[in-house]
Amino acid sequence: MLDRSNLFLTPLDDERFWYRYHYLFQDLLRSSLESTHPGLAPRLHRRASQWLAEVRLYEDAVTHALASTDFEWAGGLVEQAVAQMEAENKMLLIARWIDTLPQEVAQSRPWLCVYRAWGFFWTGRRMGGEVEASLRSAEAAVEQGLARTRSGQPGALSEMEARHIQGHIAGIRAHHALNQEHIPRVLEQGQKALELL
Repeated sequence: MLDRSNLFLTPLDDERFWYRYHYLFQDLLRSSLESTHPGLAPRLHRRASQWLAEVRLYEDAVTHALASTDFEWAGGLVEQAVAQMEAENKMLLIARWIDTLPQEVAQSRPWLCVYRAWGFFWTGRRMGGEVEASLRSAEAAVEQGLARTRSGQPGALSEMEARHIQGHIAGIRAHHALNQEHIPRVLEQGQKALELL
């Protein structure tokens, strides 16, 4: 009935199964929520993020996770979303998400460090030391993950996943060296990437 009356809803798909409240109505509802239940919004964003992640609507799930300020959860979602988002050619959005995360969260997750390094390429920020700094953070996070594996702590990283990450690191370094026309380093890092991957 609301759809037929064109009230407050915006359809999200051709089947008219998924809807979103109109943006002006969203703003009104958010304002009302904050005045009647201050501080509840972050918990609701977290719940929305969890539900959206379950139905694999990662773009909206990450948006709600970031709004919830549960950045550990958001970092994990970004890692989950990357394969789907890359297939949809949304690398700039991935880079923006990672830039939104607190640095300590992004640096503690090796894949986020790897994607941040790629993000510098995607956004044209290839010069300077940002790419290499992200790759060093990825290497440190891999070492921490392997150390957790050896001591049986949470946040462990398997040897196979560590090799996969290290292969990506070498691949990015090869790509970066190619941009700098440093061919011996391209060959060295390219060979290392092939061996690890």
